[in-house]
Amino acid sequence: MKIIGYAGAGQKIVPANITHAKSSNKNSEKREKRESREKIFPAKISVHFARTVSAVVLVGFFAFAMVFSPTVGTGDIKTDTNSVAVSGIGPFDAAPAAAVAGGSLQKLVVLDAGHGGMDGGATGGTVSGESGVVLEKDINLAIVKDLEAMLKFAGYTVVLTRDSDISIHDKNVSGVRNQKVSDMKNRKAIIDANAEGIFISVHQNQFTDPRYFGAQMFYLNENPLNTQLAQLAQESFRELQPDNNREIAESDGMFLLKGTKQPAILAECGFISNASDAANLTDRDYQKKVAFTLLRTVDEFYARQYGLLREENIAEDNYIS
Repeated sequence: MKIIGYAGAGQKIVPANITHAKSSNKNSEKREKRESREKIFPAKISVHFARTVSAVVLVGFFAFAMVFSPTVGTGDIKTDTNSVAVSGIGPFDAAPAAAVAGGSLQKLVVLDAGHGGMDGGATGGTVSGESGVVLEKDINLAIVKDLEAMLKFAGYTVVLTRDSDISIHDKNVSGVRNQKVSDMKNRKAIIDANAEGIFISVHQNQFTDPRYFGAQMFYLNENPLNTQLAQLAQESFRELQPDNNREIAESDGMFLLKGTKQPAILAECGFISNASDAANLTDRDYQKKVAFTLLRTVDEFYARQYGLLREENIAEDNYIS
């Protein structure tokens, strides 16, 4: 693009109203230029003709390739590399065909059930009709296990950082603090070793004021896809929680999200410090609905961002009995 009226360093802008003296041999110069053009005109025709022929051949080649070449994909994943606009979210750029053809894209999801073992996470009050306090780690694991089953049924490969009520710290580490540090490092290693897909860490929120409720998605602004995945998840949760007006939030203090190569978010699914949220989040049917909300998020993200066809049977009745 040309910028009119701009002069770079050491350059001058010449006003348009300055007229230069005419050459005394103006007619002679015109005649010489005309003769010069006549000499080189046949050569220009040859060059332009050659370029035109080359362009026609190239266009024909690519048209043939587009019609007769097989669908680009990885395994049995069908792909469409066109960009698709996401309603209410903004345009999602399709992944380059070369990345898809090279096998770097997989329907892979790494799931992290926050906390576990000696780390109970946030705690809530007792739920009406239940005994004992509400532990975040238990809710996280229940949702992740439900989501794992749903994703596998939909054709995704799933990797869990933990699949039971444990800390995954190294066995030779002692002390609660050191074990927690080791646990987090080992989770991060699992995430980084499976960077071909996306990553979701499932948590529950807590606040001193019990009025606050609703799911909220957190992300790091290291990858534009993080923002898009978080926004899509937030929109999905609004269907489950119609009164939830929360917006996605950027946070730089989340260790598991730092430096991830894949799109990554931390999903706070509700506030266990809120009586209504706590009652819902400890209910098995509601936990499955949360898992299904995240399943829809994953499936929509892959379909819209990477051009992969959606699972045709993503309907709640097919996943929640």
